Order: sequence, then C-alpha cells, then structure tokens
Amino acid sequence: MKTIAFTNQKGGVGKTTSAVTLAAAAAERGTDVLVVDLDAQGSSTELFLGRDPEGVGLSDVLAGDGRWADAVATGREPGALGEGSGRIDVLPATEGLTLFEESLAETGDLWAVGTLVAGVRKSDRYGLCIVDCPPAIGRLSLNAVAGADLIIAPVTLSSLSMRGVVRLRQMVDAVESALGEVPRVLYLPCAVDARYSETAEFLGVLHQAFGQYPEGDVLPSVRTSSAASRSYARALTAIEYRPDGRLADDYRAVLDALVTHGTLALP
Repeated sequence: MKTIAFTNQKGGVGKTTSAVTLAAAAAERGTDVLVVDLDAQGSSTELFLGRDPEGVGLSDVLAGDGRWADAVATGREPGALGEGSGRIDVLPATEGLTLFEESLAETGDLWAVGTLVAGVRKSDRYGLCIVDCPPAIGRLSLNAVAGADLIIAPVTLSSLSMRGVVRLRQMVDAVESALGEVPRVLYLPCAVDARYSETAEFLGVLHQAFGQYPEGDVLPSVRTSSAASRSYARALTAIEYRPDGRLADDYRAVLDALVTHGTLALP
C-alpha cells in the first residue's frame, strides 16, 4: 500500500478535489482505497459520508486512544463506481483534530500519521491510502509529509499559488532536516485554462523549475471545469458526476501516468 499526501499551503487550489477524485479513479479500476481526512473542515468527509462521524474519531486514533478500524466508515461500497470497482473507506475528520494539532506543537511529534499508516498497511486491506491535509503549514501537515510515500501538491497557475509552492518546499525541507529524508514531491497543475496567456506562462515557469513527469516533478495538467463545484454540491466525485467529462478524464490520466511510470502499483 502506498500513501499519498495531498497538500498545499494555500486554499482553493484543488487539494480536496484532487484527493477525492484520484481516490475515485483508483477505486474505479479495482483498488480498495482509504481516505484519511486530516483537514478539520472535513470536506472529504462531507463528500463521501454526508454526515458527521460518530464514536471513535480520527484525533483519538492519532493520539493512540482508539483503533483506526473502529473509526473507519464506508464512503463507497465495492461496485459503486462500476463493475469491478473497489471500495472507498474514510477515516473522517473530527473537531478534535484542531486540539490534537495543538498538542503536536507541544510534543514535536512527527510520527502520529506514520504510525497510523503503518497500522493500516499491516491490515493489507487497502491498495492505496490518500491523505487530505489541512491548507496550512502546521504539525498535522508535517506529520502527513513524514508519513507519506509520495506528496502531491495541487497548484493553480497564479502568482499566489506559486508562493504556496515555495512554502510547501520550506515545509518539506523542515521535515528533511528532522528526519534526514522525505518522500518525492510532485506538482499537479489544476484548473488550467488554455484561453489565457498567463496560464501558459506560469505552466512554463513550473516546468522550467521542476521538469515534466516522469523525469521531472510536474504531473499532467487538469483542465478547468465546472464539474468540480457541481459534483461537490451533489456529494459526488467528478468520476461519479460526469464519468465521460474532461475533469474525470484528466484525473484518470494523472493516475495512469503514476501507474505507467512505476510510482504506484495498481491494477
């Protein structure tokens, strides 16, 4: 099981959309997926579950006061995304995440998420774990970076979003200083609109700085689409809302690139 942390230090760049849609794309091709919602806003939780979690919460699990298997909830049953599709389970966000992050700031712990992921991996229940991180530099995001096998940073092609890339690099460097190693960081251009010259300029800057995947670190682009907001309003991923739409196709292409070049081993 590989663990991908979706993170960027600026909100509104497609972080949660990318996390849930890539999870759906992986499930569509037969993989059982676990989504860990570290964002206290709970957007991934709301989309997949449509309700507030009850009982053991994610913050309890991370603090060692509960079992992850008791906190997990089914977001999509096997077959829900088509014949042969896998299940999507969710470790839902809870209000306690904010207080737990404050406790991490006091203890300096970087392994809470890594310990959780290690326990999930031992169960051999899932082929992929996706972590939806908070849109800010904090201890939960640092923990996700430390516990992941791969980091995907969704970015929009604007000066503000590019500054978020710089802050993300600083966060990764902080983890590397503490641990000596970090997972690979890949950048995912989102809401790309070819009608604007500024888009091509910023995409060129991104490619020049990081190179195109697989030799470089910039993944295939995801085009702008109203399906992103429309699907969320219906508590659906883009894969479910419009399976033949360009947003669904673009995220499938991102997943295909990761699998084809050996970053992920999925069906």
